[in-house]
Amino acid sequence: MTDWVQQAQDLTDEVLRPAAAEVDRSGKIPRSHFAALRDRGFYGLTFATTDPVNTLADVGEILVSGCLATAFVWAQHHGTLLRMVMSRNDTLKARYLAGLQSGAVTVGVSGSGYANAENPLIAATETKDGYTITGQAPFVTGWGLVDVIGVTAYDTRAQKTVTFLMDATDGPNVRANRI
Repeated sequence: MTDWVQQAQDLTDEVLRPAAAEVDRSGKIPRSHFAALRDRGFYGLTFATTDPVNTLADVGEILVSGCLATAFVWAQHHGTLLRMVMSRNDTLKARYLAGLQSGAVTVGVSGSGYANAENPLIAATETKDGYTITGQAPFVTGWGLVDVIGVTAYDTRAQKTVTFLMDATDGPNVRANRI
């Protein structure tokens, strides 16, 4: 059985803390941080322990103490991963779930707080082929560092939120202003 807290401390001491000042100065997180998290199994942490909530909290605290920026992007991955686990969309799960659990596919988020009924900054409209999404997210985690983004939008007709995965790349209808 893996001692996740000790593994997090080792990763923090060996990888994150030594680079933290440079990350803070430059605003750039080395991809090697995410590779180290993946290679040590941290993307599938919640599925590899009998106490996922407490273990994730303890590990997250240690990783944050080493490099807040890295830990923040890594932590955001888990919200979308858990949404995927609970999804009824078996096609999407078959395509992404194993990769998300292993860290072979990483995910950032466009906050669900932007998809509320009172002020849907991101709106979803159901079509015969799925959904069309319109709007702007004032903040997206991980752009340029992750493979996909979990986008939560509000469907005003159905009065519900829906979550999508989209490639984390600029395209004809998608643009990110990096800060």
